[in-house]
Amino acid sequence: TDQATSEPVLMATVRVSGSGENTFSDTHDDTGDTHDDTRGQYRLVGLEKGQRTVVISARGYETATRTVQLVRGSTTTLDVALTGSSASS
Repeated sequence: TDQATSEPVLMATVRVSGSGENTFSDTHDDTGDTHDDTRGQYRLVGLEKGQRTVVISARGYETATRTVQLVRGSTTTLDVALTGSSASS
C-alpha cells in the first residue's frame, strides 16, 4: 500500500530474507521473488515456523523490512505501507 494515498503498490517485490527456503505465490517469478497482485496482495506458502524477515520493495518507494513470527498451522497477515522515495540525480 502507498502510505500517502492508501492505494495498492503495483509490482512490489516481496522476499523472505535469508530463509534459504523456497517461497511460492500465485504471482512469483523465476527469480524466486514474489510480486503483489493488482490489489497489492501477496501470498507466501511453504515457509517453516519461526521468526522471518520480510523485505518489500518497489520502484519509486523506499524498501521496507519487517520481522514476523510464523506459527505452524496458522496464517500470518503482514500489511505494509511503502513510503515514496525521493528521486535524486
